[in-house]
Amino acid sequence: MSLCAEGLHEVLGYERVNILMADNKRSSLYFAVVTGSDDFDPGSLTLPLDRRIGLIYKCFSERRRFLIDDIAKCPPDYYLQPPYDSIKPLRSRSCVLCPIVVKGEAIGLFGIDNKISQRLSNESDVDTVNLFADQAASAITRINLLKAVDTLTSELETTFSTFLQERDTYTRIVNNLKAAVKSIFNGTEKIASASEGVMSSVDETSSAVSEISFAIDQVSKNLDHLSENMEKSVSAMEEMHLSIENVETNAAVSHEVSSQVKQQADKSRSEVALTIDALADIQKSVELTYETINQLTENSGRIGNIVNVIKEITKRTNLLALNASIIAAQAGENGRNFGVVADEIRNLSQQTRSSTAEITCIIEQILNESQRASRSVTSSKELVHKGVNLGRALGESFAVIVQRADRSMEMTEEIKIATGEQVRGVNLVTRSIEDVSTMMAQIFNASKEQSNATKNILRYMYSIKEMAQEMVKAAAVQVQDGGEIEKSVVTHVCMVEEIFDVMERRKEESLAVIRELEIIKKTS
Repeated sequence: MSLCAEGLHEVLGYERVNILMADNKRSSLYFAVVTGSDDFDPGSLTLPLDRRIGLIYKCFSERRRFLIDDIAKCPPDYYLQPPYDSIKPLRSRSCVLCPIVVKGEAIGLFGIDNKISQRLSNESDVDTVNLFADQAASAITRINLLKAVDTLTSELETTFSTFLQERDTYTRIVNNLKAAVKSIFNGTEKIASASEGVMSSVDETSSAVSEISFAIDQVSKNLDHLSENMEKSVSAMEEMHLSIENVETNAAVSHEVSSQVKQQADKSRSEVALTIDALADIQKSVELTYETINQLTENSGRIGNIVNVIKEITKRTNLLALNASIIAAQAGENGRNFGVVADEIRNLSQQTRSSTAEITCIIEQILNESQRASRSVTSSKELVHKGVNLGRALGESFAVIVQRADRSMEMTEEIKIATGEQVRGVNLVTRSIEDVSTMMAQIFNASKEQSNATKNILRYMYSIKEMAQEMVKAAAVQVQDGGEIEKSVVTHVCMVEEIFDVMERRKEESLAVIRELEIIKKTS
């Protein structure tokens, strides 16, 4: 601007040259250069960009040149308004005003006049001032361009530096991502392997549950058979009771006969024979009862063995449920449903264990009652055998019956007492057998419930097997997806490395541009 003002003043001979520039807000003008007004110091003086500065505002706002020969002949809006009409560099009769236009926007203006000589200006002067204004606008444009390019290159350099500084961070992140993808891939493989293990465990559990169900069905069949035997035992005991009642009646008759044996020895011989036959029948009934009770004891032992088998199966089921819970916990979220089923299996196993304990108690009671009945029947058998021997001895020793009639009466009395004891023993055995029958019914119902529970377990195991198969398929798909993710990560890493390499080359090119701009700035 100073060079332009000196050229117009010193070289071309214009007496006064004023260059006014707008501030950044476009709200006022300030004196950038004042030439030919030696006694004027603009300082911080500014002019408002409105109609109060008259012709100056019109030149700036309308962006056109003005050639004024006589300001007094111009319209009133060309005049300066107070207090701006007292500024000496602006007071002139004739002048030339030309705006400085950059990118279609006025940023300032040139003003020349010949205040001292009063020489009028012409169109040639207007073109000259316009040429200087254009040169100033061009210089300002180049300066702004250089500033913008300088700012841009500085920002680019900062961007490149920041971007390249993040290369190590990005490399670390990519390595972490690759490690995470690899970990996910390995974890998926482990899940797939665990799923296969779950399927194997489910197959084994299903087989075990099937065996349990078969064993329980066998127990139910054996209990049904035992129930039939118990009914037969009850019938036999009823017959034995009737026989013993007959024995008791016969014993009473025998006692009566013995009291009359002295007078009617011949008549009593037939009665003794009848007594011997009755005792033989009693011995047969007692032996039949003894065999029945022994069979009942053997069946009770078989029930105990079956209960032991049920205990072993329950223990294996509980162990399988525990293994299933561990596998479900390892599978995490995917194994939650499997864990629920495993808990259900464990609960069913505990119910089975409780039922088995009850069955064991019942079997022990049956065994105790059977042993007690066996001892009672054994005593009855001995007594009956003794009675038979006595009857036979009476037949063989009939010659001395008369002499020993008193002893015979005592023996018949003993028979009567023993028969009463047998009646009580048979009643006790009958009640025991009835209790055993009730217990067997309870065992049978418990077995049916356990069979239904085992079938429910088997259905659950089929559901678990289907879920495990779905888990295996999902794990296989996840393994495949993990491989695709790993490939995508590797491709992304290669692309980003290539971007970083390109950015380094662009940085070198930007540095070369900056060096060229420095040369241009120095030349300008």
